[in-house]
Amino acid sequence: MKGRHESGSATEAVPTGTATLARTPTRVGLEFCDSSGITAMIAAHNHALPAQADVALAAVPGHILRVLRLVGLDQILALHPDGEAATQP
Repeated sequence: MKGRHESGSATEAVPTGTATLARTPTRVGLEFCDSSGITAMIAAHNHALPAQADVALAAVPGHILRVLRLVGLDQILALHPDGEAATQP
């Protein structure tokens, strides 16, 4: 993944009715996703499973979306057109 993801990034809890959404600040400008980025997304999904939570991605650039579809991550991650749609219950 190109860009920076700082391990100390703040995460906020957003209530969405029956569940709480943990939202990490948006990383703007993602231009590239390699196997490390894919592995990180799978790890996030696996970490969310015990809490019966989902990992949601919003406003994914088309070329990254294509990669997610090629490797099947569109089947396990929630993909939304924008951040507002991602926070709707």
